[in-house]
Amino acid sequence: MVQTMKNTQIMNVNSELVLDITDDGTSVTQRKPGSGAGQRWDITIVDEHDNLCLIENAQNGKVLAPDGEWKVVFQPKGGAGQQWRLAPLGGCVYFIENPYSKDDRVLDIDGSSKDEKALIAQYKKNIGATANQQWEMITSPARS
Repeated sequence: MVQTMKNTQIMNVNSELVLDITDDGTSVTQRKPGSGAGQRWDITIVDEHDNLCLIENAQNGKVLAPDGEWKVVFQPKGGAGQQWRLAPLGGCVYFIENPYSKDDRVLDIDGSSKDEKALIAQYKKNIGATANQQWEMITSPARS
């Protein structure tokens, strides 16, 4: 059975900002939480055994995907390598891991920035519980 967390905001524990679409619609950044549809994500578990999921934007249906060593892009659903692993840290907080990386990369904020519009990247996981690599899932009722 496929499980989906619909209408979810994904908040960085360090910056307390949420994932959002960049102004040009090609990548992902962080911004103050608001009601914008670009900040709403549907997280669909596609492999319960390995906790693999697709992270799809509720506004336009594009998904987060790793691109090379550090970049995270925003692309149409259906490509290879678009799955992420949710690694629970307690409560609703997770590492969002790239299961295809050779060196244990996770979703991160470029430069550990707390600034709005800082780009989302992937870096090697820091087991020392670096807050900029931790993400809280905040599910809200659908907005009309």
